[in-house]
Amino acid sequence: IDYQTLAGAIATSTHGTGVGFGSYSSLVTGLQLVTASGEVLDCDAQHHPEVFNAARVSLGALGVATRVRLQNREAYRLREKQWIASTEELLEDVGNLTRDNQHWEMLVITHSDYALSVALNETTDPATPPLDPEEEGGNGFVKIIENLDKYGSDFPAARRALLNSLRHIASFDDRVGDSHEIYANVRNVRFNEMEYSVPAEHGPACLREILALIRDKDLRTWFPIEYRYVKADDIPLSMFEGRDSCSISVHQHYSMDHHNFFAAVEPIFWKYAGRPHWGKLHTLNARTLQALYPRWKEFTEVRQALDPSGKFLNAHLSSILGVA
Repeated sequence: IDYQTLAGAIATSTHGTGVGFGSYSSLVTGLQLVTASGEVLDCDAQHHPEVFNAARVSLGALGVATRVRLQNREAYRLREKQWIASTEELLEDVGNLTRDNQHWEMLVITHSDYALSVALNETTDPATPPLDPEEEGGNGFVKIIENLDKYGSDFPAARRALLNSLRHIASFDDRVGDSHEIYANVRNVRFNEMEYSVPAEHGPACLREILALIRDKDLRTWFPIEYRYVKADDIPLSMFEGRDSCSISVHQHYSMDHHNFFAAVEPIFWKYAGRPHWGKLHTLNARTLQALYPRWKEFTEVRQALDPSGKFLNAHLSSILGVA
């Protein structure tokens, strides 16, 4: 989606998908930071490098980012290809799918055996006519799944059969357009979300365990699970610091209780050394988080030096950073 502010996206290591691509934060080459004392710091790899490194994923706790310099490229065109396939077959073919496509992800249909697979690749082909926003980014497909849950959740076997049958009727035309149009999707269904990033090699096992839990416990949810890959970086508080990662997002429609569902799933992420997305729901605090980040102390020392009085802290940040 493209609703976020640039500063916020960088502060939380917001990302897309693709084994050759890091988060927004990894593309920052310089930034200007206004600190708690009112000092203006122009930071990059040569000037205030320790602040620059920490500020690329800062959670907003180091100061106000007033200017950002990014590594960009010329505009280009993308082709989006979508298809329904067996989730297990896609997991078994992850190596080829991630190697053969610039960007690949799947939206796993809970309570079924299938997923919507999405591949984006650069092209010089002419643009296709724009889609109705209601159908863009799989929105129409999501609405079909919502209705099946509404009328079939009391009959799990029938629901599974109906969801599996969607592969016979769902078809998607390729979409070609300017990159900024193809990357950004309309998200018009409200939801709560929890996302963790696990080491890339553990992605398939982690997803299989989540799906088995949902199936065996018949957990009430219908929102697809988002499954993506992100390249490693060297930023202290990035979810991708030091390891290529697989990001797995579970969602719950805003009208449904998400607490019990997320509480059931979250320990599976912990089992695989998952790091929670900073901008989404999780239950970890500083004690558990610092064990997941080898360079945790590097960030907290910069934060203490720049903002000793805690001007940029709130209750949430105090909890996850361990500041009294």
